[in-house]
Amino acid sequence: MIDLNDIAVPKTRHDLAAVKERLACTAADWLPGLFPEARLARDRRSLRCADLSGRPPRKEGSCTIHLDGPYAGWGFDYATGERAGPIDLIAQATGLCDGALFDEAARLAGIDHPAPRSAPTSSMRARPNHSAEIARLVGGAVPIAGTPGETYLRARGLSDPGSSDLLFHPDLPDFDSCRGWPGLIAILRLPGGERAPGIHRT
Repeated sequence: MIDLNDIAVPKTRHDLAAVKERLACTAADWLPGLFPEARLARDRRSLRCADLSGRPPRKEGSCTIHLDGPYAGWGFDYATGERAGPIDLIAQATGLCDGALFDEAARLAGIDHPAPRSAPTSSMRARPNHSAEIARLVGGAVPIAGTPGETYLRARGLSDPGSSDLLFHPDLPDFDSCRGWPGLIAILRLPGGERAPGIHRT
């Protein structure tokens, strides 16, 4: 008789790109429960805490965990320069790692179906899809009239062209410096007028 009791159960494989994207889109739903000691910011768009472990802040706290906007699901500790993405924040809050961490991340993201165990072969690697991040950035931008973006143009001898494709964003992400900067977003158009993939940031 063959004893199958000691046969290891194959580990569940998750589509981590899909999990991260869903966690970013639903950050306001799962982050407050993971960091109950953090303080909700006045604008209700972020949590403030002492560090990335979620300890309660003194005053405003040096750590921001974003609930929406272009940084949704990310935490930044401006005192230490540390940053953490959605899955790293789950690890900080739960102490989980490896497969258990990914299982919990998928559960919080509401993704029930694991990735296939073997991906189909392809001669070309799929291009990363940044459409969700682009949509978040454009959604957080405003017309440049009356903004620092208009001041920037005037300082260079330019006027507001009045185009709905030129926008101002108060907090464009700069992951190298772990912070956001105000900047301009230009929506690109093809010769026929239809919108092109991507955006230009200044």
